[in-house]
Amino acid sequence: MKHKKSKKQGLGVMKKEVMEEEKEAMEKKVTVDTVREERHVAPAHYSMKIDSFSVLSEMVDNSYESREFEASGYNWKLVLYPNGDKSRNGDGYISLYLVMADTSGFSPGWEINAIFKLFVHDQLQDKYLTIGD
Repeated sequence: MKHKKSKKQGLGVMKKEVMEEEKEAMEKKVTVDTVREERHVAPAHYSMKIDSFSVLSEMVDNSYESREFEASGYNWKLVLYPNGDKSRNGDGYISLYLVMADTSGFSPGWEINAIFKLFVHDQLQDKYLTIGD
């Protein structure tokens, strides 16, 4: 005895097959984009290692500042708020900023455009979080 398919069942099977074919095509589709960037100044690197983040977050009332370092002719430092920068709604987060160490020699309205990336290493998961601006 043959089973007779209704049109609804046939459409359901056909729709499922089409969806599976589309899924396979999407999985096989690979897009490669090349990003090219030119620089006029060599990149600078600075590392700040924190041996125990939990100890630092308990010891620091508000923020922790790195020592000054030079990059592109300017002095910078990293400012870390291990319990979040509460003045910028960062409570419950880790806040990390790149700031100029001394701005007193600049005229009013000055600005410096800096391209930077911050890498935060999560030792527990052995992964890096990258933050760029």
